[in-house]
Amino acid sequence: MAGLRRTCMAAFAVDHDPRPALVVDKIMRAEKQLHEVVSSVLKVAGARPTLVFATSVAHAAELAEVFNRLPNKPGSARAGSGDSPDRDAILADFRAGKFQFLVSCQLP
Repeated sequence: MAGLRRTCMAAFAVDHDPRPALVVDKIMRAEKQLHEVVSSVLKVAGARPTLVFATSVAHAAELAEVFNRLPNKPGSARAGSGDSPDRDAILADFRAGKFQFLVSCQLP
């Protein structure tokens, strides 16, 4: 994994051509897609703490909202990015097990 550049597609596209990333972000933010991502993550994650990467900050917030609407997992997700003012607190709470899903874009 040496040399891997961790970033979200939307941020990467700003350095290049943003149009493909904007199209992907629009597709991934559709309600049906949000539920499909959450459903897939739930199948794989079980009860483990899980980091979920999103296509944009808005996508991260929307995914966290869907996780938090689950009847058996209320308050189970937080959204953030490398620019979140409360980034350190969010990461500390995730490490402490205060919520299961950290949904992020641009987490350095």
